[in-house]
Amino acid sequence: MAIRTETQNTLGSWARLVVDECGTAGPSREGIPPLVSFLIRHSGWLAAHPAAGDFAEEIAALVRSARRIAGPGPAHRVDLGRCLRSGCAGTLRAVVHDGDDATPGQVACDAGHALPPQQWLLVAHRMRRTASRGERVTRRHDGDRAGVREEAAR
Repeated sequence: MAIRTETQNTLGSWARLVVDECGTAGPSREGIPPLVSFLIRHSGWLAAHPAAGDFAEEIAALVRSARRIAGPGPAHRVDLGRCLRSGCAGTLRAVVHDGDDATPGQVACDAGHALPPQQWLLVAHRMRRTASRGERVTRRHDGDRAGVREEAAR
């Protein structure tokens, strides 16, 4: 029960920041799912906020705590695009476990550069821009070859 309380308190704190600084109404209901939905709707604003790194670290810590309790399911790798490191031609991949909320346990490129949690929101923002141009990201099971980016039919 402690992880649930910690999750509710952490998400509630970030939702209050959004409400206070954006002047928007908060979630219409109480509980973790409405808080998550609210924060997802405001993820672009959060990604641009000076505290975005703190937000990402706190969410990653909650995910780690929950995983310790629940244990990870089978993993998928998700291609996220090119590595963010200057001069690296590697492909950035996230490891996501089944039954998870799609939050990666690790993000790294195939050349070995690990991406810290405070940069994950930048990758998510880049992926949303890519998706709006008609591309999509596919998932593959760990036993399969790496996931691939596909162009949507035009």
